[in-house]
Amino acid sequence: MYRVRYWQSDVTDYIERLEFKNQRVWEISSAIGFYGFVVAEEVNASTW
Repeated sequence: MYRVRYWQSDVTDYIERLEFKNQRVWEISSAIGFYGFVVAEEVNASTW
């Protein structure tokens, strides 16, 4: 899929592969039809 690293077949498999490589993954969807996901190697708490 468009040269996305580790992509093999579907979103579920892709997320599992990323989590296996110690990356954090969040799925995002909206009522108006937007869908995507966020991938991070490190997550830190922040206060604004």
